[in-house]
Amino acid sequence: MIKNNPKENQIGRIEQLALHFHPKVTTHTQMNGSSVLRRADIGRYTTIPSSDWAILAKLDGKKTVGDLMRERLEQGRGFGLLGFLGRVIDLLAKGFLLPESKPAVSDQEPGLIIL
Repeated sequence: MIKNNPKENQIGRIEQLALHFHPKVTTHTQMNGSSVLRRADIGRYTTIPSSDWAILAKLDGKKTVGDLMRERLEQGRGFGLLGFLGRVIDLLAKGFLLPESKPAVSDQEPGLIIL
């Protein structure tokens, strides 16, 4: 009997999601190429390294996370994909990213993901 690994299932679901940034997220590019994402309505911000931002900036709700990972692998830059998935999960949990199928809900508590 094969038991399901919950982490593998979570990653599988994340790869299938088409995500976009919450409408209230603003980006502020830094001199070193990194970006600071800010959600003033909930008082949160996070810094994204330039290597991750190059991929995350493509999250427009049309391509899935898996599509972006495939593009990166086809370019021969597969190093850091697990870190990228971790970054996406973190941004989802903090309310910076939303699944395309769900509308933005202003009164929803940040950190709650309802899929």
